[in-house]
Amino acid sequence: MNRLLLFLFLLNTFFSFSQFPESFESGVPPTGWVKYRGTNNLGTAKDWETTNVSNTGSYAAFVRYENVSGGIAEDWLVTPQFTPSSSTSLLTFMERQSYTTIYGSNYSIRISTSSQTTHGDFNIIESYDETDFTYYYTSRVIDLSNYIGTPIYVAFVMSNDDGDNWIIDDVSLSAPLICQPPNNLTLTSIGTNYAEVSFNNNGTPDNYNINLYEGIDNSGLEIIDLDNLSGSLISTGSYLTGLNPNTNYYLEIQSICGGNTSIAADFSFTTESVPLIPDYIQEFTNFPGNLWSEGSGIGTPTGITSSWESDFWLNSVGNKSAKINLYFSNTHNWLISPNFDLSGGTYQLNLNVGVTEWNVTTSSNMGSDDIVKLMISQDLGVNWTSLYSWTNSNNPGNLGQQMPTIDLSAYTGIVKFAFYASDGSTNDIEDYDFFVDDFAITSENPCDNDTINPIAVCQDINVFLDASGNVSIAANDINNGSNDNCGTTNLSISNSNFTCSNVGVNNVTLTVDDGNGNSSSCISNVTVLDTIPPTAVCQNTVVYLTENGNATISVNDIDGGSSDNCGINLSASNTNFICSDIGNNNITLTVTDLSGNASACGAIVTVIDTITPTVTCPPDVIVSNDSGFCIATGVALGSVTTGDNCQPLLISNNGLAEYPVGSTNIMWTTTDLSGNSTQCIQNVTVIDSEGPIVPIIDDIIVECNANVPIPIAVDSCSGNIIGTTTDPLIYNSQGTYTVNWSFDDGNGNVSQSTQTIIVNDTTNPSVVCQDISVYLDGSGNVSISAIDIDNGSFDNCGNVNLSASNTTFTCNDIGPNNVTLTVDDGNGNSSSCIAIVTVIDTIAPTTICQDINVYLDAFGITTISASDIDGGSTNNCGNINLSASNTNFTCNDIGPNNVTLTVDDGNGNSSSCTAIVTVIDTIPPTAICQDINVYLDASGNTTISASDIDGGSFDNCANINLS
Repeated sequence: MNRLLLFLFLLNTFFSFSQFPESFESGVPPTGWVKYRGTNNLGTAKDWETTNVSNTGSYAAFVRYENVSGGIAEDWLVTPQFTPSSSTSLLTFMERQSYTTIYGSNYSIRISTSSQTTHGDFNIIESYDETDFTYYYTSRVIDLSNYIGTPIYVAFVMSNDDGDNWIIDDVSLSAPLICQPPNNLTLTSIGTNYAEVSFNNNGTPDNYNINLYEGIDNSGLEIIDLDNLSGSLISTGSYLTGLNPNTNYYLEIQSICGGNTSIAADFSFTTESVPLIPDYIQEFTNFPGNLWSEGSGIGTPTGITSSWESDFWLNSVGNKSAKINLYFSNTHNWLISPNFDLSGGTYQLNLNVGVTEWNVTTSSNMGSDDIVKLMISQDLGVNWTSLYSWTNSNNPGNLGQQMPTIDLSAYTGIVKFAFYASDGSTNDIEDYDFFVDDFAITSENPCDNDTINPIAVCQDINVFLDASGNVSIAANDINNGSNDNCGTTNLSISNSNFTCSNVGVNNVTLTVDDGNGNSSSCISNVTVLDTIPPTAVCQNTVVYLTENGNATISVNDIDGGSSDNCGINLSASNTNFICSDIGNNNITLTVTDLSGNASACGAIVTVIDTITPTVTCPPDVIVSNDSGFCIATGVALGSVTTGDNCQPLLISNNGLAEYPVGSTNIMWTTTDLSGNSTQCIQNVTVIDSEGPIVPIIDDIIVECNANVPIPIAVDSCSGNIIGTTTDPLIYNSQGTYTVNWSFDDGNGNVSQSTQTIIVNDTTNPSVVCQDISVYLDGSGNVSISAIDIDNGSFDNCGNVNLSASNTTFTCNDIGPNNVTLTVDDGNGNSSSCIAIVTVIDTIAPTTICQDINVYLDAFGITTISASDIDGGSTNNCGNINLSASNTNFTCNDIGPNNVTLTVDDGNGNSSSCTAIVTVIDTIPPTAICQDINVYLDASGNTTISASDIDGGSFDNCANINLS
């Protein structure tokens, strides 16, 4: 039993510690380890895995940050179960991050005594954030002394939302240290050539060794090596002296226990730089800039890195600046200036700031509890005071702005400045860049606190308007020696621009400002004068007399664009005109401006009379023609009535001595002295009262067609008058017709006459016949028309009508047939003749054969007729005659035989086809047997033939075969 217990104990010990040390060379999770996510299962994209960024060997365990919604992602990596002992109560591992920016990840070591996979069974025994280790490997030791003898599981848990990475390697168990390194190393004092670091004793070491190296680790040049210092030491005291300004140092303090046992605690710091004496400007062309540094932390910066970086000012290519991106929460980043010595005078501080959305130029708000501060320290960075801060309430814009000038006169020693940026505890949605540029410390101006007003001295001046009616003055024009105790003055005036409306005396206030908030004023009399005469520009014009013989112009009518810098008044030497002024008139235009300056020019006003006279003609005149003549003479016209605006008038007409029959217009013309004229028309009408003389018109008698000629009458005024009628002039139909003729002389006189037309055909037509042959068609029919047997019949009056006694023929009409042709002229006259129509059949019959089988009779013969092989032959004229080339068949014809079928229609037309007549013998031969005796030969055999027992067998086709 004891051996079994010992075996189980050894087995448990083996499985408890065989997995340590673990360097993850076989993968993640290693055998016996597990990995899983938090209770909310957020962060499904990335779990614990291997990475080649290892502390030792080739691989390490690695978990990546994840950007999640609705909570925090947790990634768990859990050891197998093991039991700590007094010799294995320290869990040690190497760890590092990936980024210098603080993104808000949390790291915890948790222990469960009951389950490897149940979240609630684990208790957190150590928790820390990104500020507690760096992006290069450092050691972390977990004390498991409270769990000695208890089986446990240890979980490595990273909690984040878009945080940093976590890499661990070389997990091992070891015995607790007897000699502990000092802890809580704190920089209590630092200068340009010294530093002091305090710490707490951790246990009771015998002695301490202090080693100081230039650089960030112990691979640099060792500057100080002090051994066996008192074990009760609680600070480096005055040992760290003779250092260089602005230099990184790595401090190592070793606890010495029992002679050779040595445990070291390390600490890094940077000595202060030699103070700079302003004036000073930092434009961040090179980041972070000479003697500038970085750090992180709340209240006081630690470390040497931060999330401040270099970028183009406001994300626009051009000048460089310092920038920090604020997006997450709980980050605290410092950008720290060199030391400045302000003891040499009084100074002021200026700088520019701006905010944009991340990596673009658009504006953005700061987060609800985000803050950026400008800090100052008077004790080399131990304590810090805020000089100015920016929050959501005074959010800088995306165009940049200058911070209000900060008076540094209260600071007279060595100081340093820093920009502290925190995105608060609230993870807002804002993702923005905060920019800082042109950090400047300059000496204050001795007149910055000036309270003495400047002295304003004015002088009165005259100014002259220019050609455009304007004049401008500057403040110096009315300044007569204004001055200030601090030298420079800024001058301004209440009015600098004057126009025509300001002609005369104007009060102008001169204000003198010294730029320090002090000012004074005086008043100057500025007299505005206009001495430029107007420009007179004339234009000629035309004016027209009215119906009353008057005309008026305005001065604008002869003004061609006269102008002045300050307005004008116009006047003319004459503006009213009458009939006696017709023609060109010289007029003087005088232009006077508002200041009494005048100019003149001459214009030509042309007076024109375009009013036409009025005229009224005498009444129209109507007279008859002189007897026997086509004219009227001695016609009295009468007198016109006239009127005009400008008398006298000239009156004329174009009257005739002899007026022709019809209407004649007489034009009366009235003309004034300006050539305006008016016409009116008087009508003289001469009436023709004598009608035309009608000629004798003969009647017309014809058989077929009558073409009626047009008669002509004679008129004394119109000459020959051609007769007109509404009746036809061509007659082609038989009958008697009357044509009514009218003769109109065009002057209202019409004469009448009638003419008789008789059309009467009494001549028979001439008939001419011709004989023809016609051919029956496939149906045995043929048709003709009367024109087929007409050979040129005609009539004296043209067209004839033809008819035949018979036009259809059949097979019954084959041969010659008499047909009568009758010709009728449509006027009751007709003639006839006889034509012979010969009907001919030339269409051969249609022969159709059919194949047949025939059977020989008992005598070996058979006979057919032609109709047996006829398959339905036809002819257009009915009856046909059939004949066959062979109708008798014997045994010699057994098999197929070609037989020609000939069809004749009796009209000399025939056709043939071939039918196959197959001769078949179906009668079996008649077998007749006879009995016989045969005798065996000496060998016991005998032979017979078929013919020996044939008793006269026969067949209808002779030869037979016996067997």
